[in-house]
Amino acid sequence: MRNRLAVFATAAMVVAPQACFAQGTAAEPPDWTYHATTFAAILILVAIYFFGVWLRTYVIPAQGDMPVSKQLLASIPVGLLTMTAYAKTSFPALAHAGSNIPYDVMTMLASAMIFGMLSRESLDRLLKGATAGAALPDVNKPA
Repeated sequence: MRNRLAVFATAAMVVAPQACFAQGTAAEPPDWTYHATTFAAILILVAIYFFGVWLRTYVIPAQGDMPVSKQLLASIPVGLLTMTAYAKTSFPALAHAGSNIPYDVMTMLASAMIFGMLSRESLDRLLKGATAGAALPDVNKPA
């Protein structure tokens, strides 16, 4: 409860600083333990996403695949973006989960891994398109 109040007080100070200072009360400093554990949980989701990309490459290899190292490097921005958005929408639900937290966490981890496995083909197409390179049109040549 204290963590939520600190986050709310900090958000209120950012949105309406005159309201916080008009009453003469200072907002509590942010709870760094909460932020550190949230950051660690997001990194775990991203690691599980990377594992899904790697697992899909070795369990069901496709012909003409790009090397795994290139696929994992390409999955860094995709994994960070998608897993952070996923965490932003699913972590607040864990606060209200009650006794079902282990089931919800395992479902989140499985979803992250499946998303990594499914996005491997997209990463492969992205890398093949980037390495092939599209030829730029010659603007000096008459049409």
